[in-house]
Amino acid sequence: MLLAGGCATSETGSSAARPGDGIREYRRLVTDLHKLVAGCVASAEDLAKASASKAPTAQARFDESVHRLEVASVSARARVEAMEKRGEAYFEECAEEHSCVSAADNERIAGLRLHFNAILSDTRQVRPAFRQFIDALRGVRGKLGPSSAAATIESIRPALLEIATEGYQVEAALDRLIQTLNTAESAVMTAAKQSPRNGGKP
Repeated sequence: MLLAGGCATSETGSSAARPGDGIREYRRLVTDLHKLVAGCVASAEDLAKASASKAPTAQARFDESVHRLEVASVSARARVEAMEKRGEAYFEECAEEHSCVSAADNERIAGLRLHFNAILSDTRQVRPAFRQFIDALRGVRGKLGPSSAAATIESIRPALLEIATEGYQVEAALDRLIQTLNTAESAVMTAAKQSPRNGGKP
């Protein structure tokens, strides 16, 4: 679960989710995407300033970085949607659980819900910027073709530099999301320690 902790679950044994597991999984996903976006930015900048002799190699690196980001984005979208649904289901379950009726439990769950909403908010801010970035990458790659002359690369140099700017904006949005996830993880671990059902252990 995206925000596990503070509410009893039906899972037992080694397969039971640990507090914060979903957040850590999500953070790994976001961190991986951040690295891929940074790779696209670097390859776009390298291609924009490449000399005629180095342009083919720079273009190949650009194409590869875009391809890797496209593949990862498809998988990431499905995983994020699944984790969001798991998070929503978690809070619905907590609302129905008899073990979550005390004032202390309700306060913990309300606090976790705020962190979950913050994660959703930051995620929704990333999505349009990320889509715009992907579309811009595809557009430039389409203009380049399989192997472009130096004159073609020169003509799209402004577009490559614009892609780099958009990429930095996406990186900044991902950085904010990672910070929100870090804050949420700390809150989850604190809530788990405070829960008497967890024996004071996260």
